Amino acid sequence: SPNDNDATQSVSAARPLYQTDGSLHWLAFDGVDDRLGPVTYASPVAQPCTLAIAMNRKDTSSSVVIATGISSSNRHQISLNVNNRLGAFSGDRGMDSTYFLPVGKHVITVKFNGANSELRLDGAVIATGDLGTGSSGGLTLSSLRDGSFGIAQDVFGLVHVEGVDNIDDIEGYLANLAGIAL
Repeated sequence: SPNDNDATQSVSAARPLYQTDGSLHWLAFDGVDDRLGPVTYASPVAQPCTLAIAMNRKDTSSSVVIATGISSSNRHQISLNVNNRLGAFSGDRGMDSTYFLPVGKHVITVKFNGANSELRLDGAVIATGDLGTGSSGGLTLSSLRDGSFGIAQDVFGLVHVEGVDNIDDIEGYLANLAGIAL
């Protein structure tokens, strides 16, 4: 991370694998025990803010966490619920879409902006709602903080930043990292 918010994993068996095909680079998470974090930020990311990830979903498991905060009350989260629907959380507030995330490469973005929050998939708004005013003090990738609810995914890039003005630029940047067009 350019802001020294580096994700680590002290247990070697739970580390994702670094992969490359010569032009694209990613971390491959196995969906069993691989995860990174939790990363704790020096100061929380407050709303309005953006959380976006470029990922390749590798299986159809439901009730999985793509990225989440450091605690249930201090979090921004992207996940798939028990019905395999893409959703977002801020603190104790949630927003589910009716969208079932297919296997494959995607850019998922959440604009955390109180009552004007949006969940976006591949550049299109798929849900809107009120995600309150909660902030996030850090992130864990590919599971909850305790390692449960892991997802088999390749992660090409992640952005978690205050502000919601440059979402198209963030999504374009992440799509380029994943080798997809939006």
